[in-house]
Amino acid sequence: MIDHSDRAGWRRSTIARQTGTEIGVYHAADAGIDDDPTAPWATVCETHSTVVLHRTRRLADGHAADPCGWCQYCRAAVDGSPLCADDGEPMDRRGDEWVCPQCYARTPAGATR
Repeated sequence: MIDHSDRAGWRRSTIARQTGTEIGVYHAADAGIDDDPTAPWATVCETHSTVVLHRTRRLADGHAADPCGWCQYCRAAVDGSPLCADDGEPMDRRGDEWVCPQCYARTPAGATR
């Protein structure tokens, strides 16, 4: 069992089976993540620092089991998508080439230009 009770706002953590990444559930305002009263709960990919906010703790807990649904880095790791050489973002397949959805670069990291 993972115990981060020393972290502000932390409620629980788990290791996602699909990705092997640590996922935490936090009360967003207590954790200093966000103070949106309409979405007070946060699911956090601790490995990639990706956050998604929710209206209820139940939704936050439910999303912890499937980080590929909201963490683009977990999804890229599972799908085998390359990361962009320019900004490190996961790239999308468009036809027969890879394109970064953030900067529109077409060169995966590690590829020669």
